[in-house]
Amino acid sequence: MVNRTRKTNKPKDQVRLENKKRLYFVLKLAVLVIGFSWRLFFEESFESLHLDGNILPALFYYFTSIVLISFARTVFVYLYLRRKHKESDFKDNFILAVNRIASMLQVLMLIISVLYFFNVETKQFFTSISIVAAAIAIISREYIVNVINGFIMMFSNQFSLSDYVKVGEYSGRIMDITLMNVVLLNDDDEIVYVPNALVASSTVVNSSKKNFKKLSFDFELLPEAISSVDDLEAYITEALKGEFPKISLEKFSLKIESIKKDAVVLKLHITLDRRQKDLERPVRRFVNKSILAYSKDIKNRKED
Repeated sequence: MVNRTRKTNKPKDQVRLENKKRLYFVLKLAVLVIGFSWRLFFEESFESLHLDGNILPALFYYFTSIVLISFARTVFVYLYLRRKHKESDFKDNFILAVNRIASMLQVLMLIISVLYFFNVETKQFFTSISIVAAAIAIISREYIVNVINGFIMMFSNQFSLSDYVKVGEYSGRIMDITLMNVVLLNDDDEIVYVPNALVASSTVVNSSKKNFKKLSFDFELLPEAISSVDDLEAYITEALKGEFPKISLEKFSLKIESIKKDAVVLKLHITLDRRQKDLERPVRRFVNKSILAYSKDIKNRKED
């Protein structure tokens, strides 16, 4: 009999964080149920709650709104994960967008609750500040453009979290998409924040959408540090197979780009299967080390 139970090895910190989120949601739901029950069965008592103004009714409306927003967010994410056949720790553009929208709605409901506390008509308030809001919108146009582009990217399928992209002079793996920036992790393990407006207006090369990943190496060797191109190609190939037994080298090419007075310029291409994208960084480091080791080995042979 085949055991189809899905095993999960989540880090303890992640499990603890998920448990806190569930507990927080249950507490908010309990407050909502108590508040609704109080208002439904003890309406006069509820309406008479005016401690320092409308503080208790305002808190009730605020908690009601954030619970409903949290519940809607949870349902949307749950149905999406079910359709994608993913676990609860899965995260992509759509889930990011839902979380951002939920956060913005919670802030909006906080503002409305504060207005209710001060007995300010919501419609009257937003109408009275419409001119000010228009002026703010003009001043913060760049921010608004970034936010709009951020939502467009979150709901699009042009690129996703963990995709390796190149935006203008910047390249790296997408770690996060915020309302202002696309967060990249470049090849030097540096965090790069690229404004959403720049991403939307630039040509974006997404290497992860292909079924393969092409790694390129441009390097120079002294003429005495290389015996032949075929020998160097065989050396690197054998070294890769020894270090990464399961590596799938669909294409491997090494050629001489040019010959200078005191150096030979070479170009190496390695094509990895997309399913092996986690090997990209280790392979890059290992190939660089192998080239140096080969050069040193040739030099030692000639000295002997």
